[in-house]
Amino acid sequence: MARFRLQLGLRTHHEMSRMDSGCCGGNLYQVSTQLNRVTIGCIWESAGSKILDTSLAYGLAAAFCWGSADFVAKIATARIGYLKTAFCMQLVGVAFMSLIVGSGVMLLEKFPSAACIVVLLGVVNAIATLALYKGFEVGKLSIVSPIASSYPALSSILALVFLNERVSSSRYVGIACIFVGMLIVSLQSNPTPSLGAKRIAAGAGYALIAFAFMGILFFGVKIVVYDLGGLVPVLVFRIASTAIFGALLLLNGGRAARIPTSALYLIGFVGVVDSLANVAYNIGVSVGTVAVVSFVSSLFSVVTLLLAVVMLKERLSKHQVIGIILLISGIAVIGYLP
Repeated sequence: MARFRLQLGLRTHHEMSRMDSGCCGGNLYQVSTQLNRVTIGCIWESAGSKILDTSLAYGLAAAFCWGSADFVAKIATARIGYLKTAFCMQLVGVAFMSLIVGSGVMLLEKFPSAACIVVLLGVVNAIATLALYKGFEVGKLSIVSPIASSYPALSSILALVFLNERVSSSRYVGIACIFVGMLIVSLQSNPTPSLGAKRIAAGAGYALIAFAFMGILFFGVKIVVYDLGGLVPVLVFRIASTAIFGALLLLNGGRAARIPTSALYLIGFVGVVDSLANVAYNIGVSVGTVAVVSFVSSLFSVVTLLLAVVMLKERLSKHQVIGIILLISGIAVIGYLP
C-alpha cells in the first residue's frame, strides 16, 4: 500500500503539472488524456499486487495484436507481395488513426520538439520494417527472427542510460526467462539445407539493422508519449511509413493494380490491429518501464506461432513447448512479483 501511494503521488503531481499547463493553453484534449492516464494508473496500481501490472497488461495486448497482425499479413503477402501489403496496411492505419486521434493532432503544434522526434521515429519505424522483411526474404528465418526479436535488450539499455530507469531484481529474472524462452521457441528442430555463407550473412545483416532500429524506436517512444499521448505518435508513424513505402513502390515500377477483395479484408485487419498494438505499447511505456513492456510485447512472434498451431494445425516440437513454459513463467514473475 505504501508503494502504491508513493507511486500515485509522484505520478499525480507530474500529470497535474502538465494538466495545468494544458489548461492555460486551452487544450482540453491534453487535459482529458492526462486525467484518463491518472485514473487508469490509480485503478491498476491499487490492484497491481493482486491482479496484474499495468505495463504488463499493455505489453501483452501489444504482443497479441502484433502477433495476430503478422499472422494475417503473411497470408496477404503471399497474395499481393510484401511491399504492397506493407504500403496498403499503413494506409489503412492512417485512416483508422485519423478517426481516433481527431483534434488531438494539435498536440504536434503544442509540443514542436516532441513532434520532430516522433517524425524521426516514424522514419526509423519504416527502416526497421523494411530491414526485417528483407531479412526474411534473403536469409534464414531461424537466424533472422531471434536476432531481430532481441531488440528489447537495446531498448532497455538505452532507457537505463538515458532515462535512468530501474527494474527490480525479480523482474530481471522474469525478463531473462522471456528472453531465453523466445530463443528456444525460435529454434527449428528440422533445419533447412544450408543456404550458403553469403545468404546467411546477408540475412543476419538485415536482422541486425532491424534489431538496431527497433531498439531505438521502442526506446524513443518513451520520450514522446508524455507530451503526445499514445495515439498521435502512431498516426505519425503510419503517415511516414506510407510515404516511404509508396515512394519505394513507385521506384520499383509499382502500379495501381487491382487488389483482390479477399486481400483487402486481410489488409484492413492488419492495418487496424497493428495500429492498436502500437497504441497499447505506447500507453504501456507511459505507465511502466521500457524493459518490461518491450520484452513482453516482443512475444508477438510466439503469438504468431501459436496461431499457426491453432489455425493451420502445425505441431509444436518439444523444445518449443519448453520455451513457451519459460515465457509463461517470465510473464508470471513480472506480473505478480514487485
